[in-house]
Amino acid sequence: MRKKVADKKEVQAFLTKILRDEAADVKDRLKVSECLLKLADEDEEKSTGSLDVKIRMVE
Repeated sequence: MRKKVADKKEVQAFLTKILRDEAADVKDRLKVSECLLKLADEDEEKSTGSLDVKIRMVE
């Protein structure tokens, strides 16, 4: 049986757990922080898309 792929929230929770684990190696925690920032940037790009609008003035 094939396992389900983790969704974005599950990945973020996993990475956050590692980031907050003071027993984890600092280099691993820094790498995880980079991954979390990339995920946040992806969300930001999706939510701030642009839209071209043409307005014609009628008198």
